[in-house]
Parts: sequence; structure tokens; C-alpha cells
Amino acid sequence: MFKKIIAVLLVFGLIGVGAWKVFFSGDKITDKAEDVITNLQSYYLEANMDMNKGEEQRKFDVKVSYKKDGDKDYFRVSLKDTMINQEQLMLRNDEGFFVLTPALNQVYQFKSDWPLNSAKPFIYQSLLDVFKGEYSTKKLSDGTVVTSEPNYRNSPQYKKQEIKFSKDLKPVWVHLYGENDEVLVKVTFTKVDTAPSFDAEHFNLSPNMIEAREDMSNDVNVPIDELPLFPAGSDLVGIELKENTKSVINGEEMFILTYEGESSFTIVQRVAEIYDDMQVELVNGELIDLIGGVGVFDKNRLMYTYNGVEYQIYGDDLGLEMFIEIANGMQVVAMK
Repeated sequence: MFKKIIAVLLVFGLIGVGAWKVFFSGDKITDKAEDVITNLQSYYLEANMDMNKGEEQRKFDVKVSYKKDGDKDYFRVSLKDTMINQEQLMLRNDEGFFVLTPALNQVYQFKSDWPLNSAKPFIYQSLLDVFKGEYSTKKLSDGTVVTSEPNYRNSPQYKKQEIKFSKDLKPVWVHLYGENDEVLVKVTFTKVDTAPSFDAEHFNLSPNMIEAREDMSNDVNVPIDELPLFPAGSDLVGIELKENTKSVINGEEMFILTYEGESSFTIVQRVAEIYDDMQVELVNGELIDLIGGVGVFDKNRLMYTYNGVEYQIYGDDLGLEMFIEIANGMQVVAMK
């Protein structure tokens, strides 16, 4: 009798331990994600990324290299805009964080934690972070689709995120949806290697710039007679162009667009300078993700370069979201 009682107690004890694991230690996919994050020492990703902005669509070839060395994270991110066939590189190494524009032979150095300071749909750590919040899952024969509320800083237009992971939690694709359930961003991974080997100079500044410039197939595309370019966007309703002037400052032609209405702002644009020798400039300000790459936000100004044109947007009463809306809405070709 005593043995039967012990046996019954053991059964209930095992049931209790099982229940505790289910309700308190997390589900299997969360545990697996934590294990992947803990053991993530390096990876190499290739992907195709489509970004939609109204009638505007931009396509990028994306390549991401990552290596962990002790408490240091090294990154090399290549974003190649296939529409203009130009590349922008982001490097994180022992010397800091750099944004390279090979077509201009220009480098900006920042004090920034990019890309781990906010979510990116092509950064593996960002995708795995979905398991740290609230999410739902849908099991498939070849993996799992995870649905969550997006957490992309300064990008409130993203209302829903879906990520497909393979059975071993490698990313397959990412979809970001707008308020009308339309796909705004689609990332499709074509290669995922979680045990790559990188040469000694893979994350270094000069070798990357030299290689990128050697691989360029064309120069910047926008000639001076196609400027100025104009912004368009749903948030610009009630705002009118009041002045469109051309000035010569220090021998350079500048185009100045002044807008007034519910919000007032000024856009200054010029053909960006192409340097014979690599130009490295230390930049203060916050690094901002834009559809055409990255920009720098500092107080009342957003500055960025796209397709050989340098833009500076000024506005004393604009929020950061409005700055980003204007930059993302700049026309790629002239509308005259």
C-alpha cells in the first residue's frame, strides 16, 4: 500500500513539473530562440529587399556579415539600390561605426550603436528579438511564421510584422504591413550561413572602400540640369511650395525649396562632391534609417545623400517623423 502511495505521488510530481515547465519556463520556440541568441557568434546573410512608398518602389540587394569577438560586435552591411545600381556600406569595427558611399569616395563616422540600437528587418538579432515580446505563431511543414507588433523606431507606419523562420530558426522572409494591411517592406533571404569565415580585413574601412569602388559599374546618375527634385507624400497635404530658387554659394549651385502651410520647412539640395581621395568626416547627430539608405538628424536638420544628390531639410516646428516622411518622399527623377 505504501509503495502505491509513493508511486501516485511520483506521478503527480512529474505532472506538476511538466505543468511548471509549460506555464513558467516558456514555450519550446522561445527556449530555442534564447539558445540561438546565446550561441550566435557569427553569420552571413544575403537577401532581396523591396520597399514600397505609395507608387514608389525601391529594391535592394542586402548582404550582412556579423562576428562577435568577446564583448565586441563587428558588422558589415551592404545595401545596394538596384534601381540606381549604387551601394552604401555600414561598418562597425574597433575604430567605430562608419557609413561609406563608394560612388562619392566619402565616409561618415558616427558615435552610434547601429544596427543594434533599433530593429532592422535584415539583422538576425532584430528578428530573434521578436521572441522577447508578445507574438503569435503558425506552424508550417517547413518552419514557423511569427506575427507581432513591429518595434521599428521612427517608423510608425509599420503596423504588423510577420517573420518566417525555418525549423532551425534561420530567417526565411520578413513582411512589414501598413495600416491597410498592405505590404510596405518585403525581405526575402537567399542565403543564411551561421558558421562563416571572414578574412582579417573583412570589417576594415580602407579595404572595403577600395573593393567597393573597384566594383562600381556606374557613377552617380543625377546631372545638375535635372535639379531640383521635389517631395511628395500624403502628409504634405496643406503644404505649398512658396519659393524655388537657385543660388551659387562658394562656387557651387544650390537649389532651395521653401514650403509653407500647416508645417514649414526648407529643402536645400546640390550635386554631391566626388572625392579623388577617400574623405572621412566625423559627424554629430542621430543616424536615421530612410528608404534610400541612412541620414543624419541633428536638432532641426536632416541631411542625407542619394544618387549623387546631397539633401538638407530644415524645419523648426517639424517632428522627426515628418522629416523622415519628406526625405522618403523625394522624387528619384525630376518632375517638371
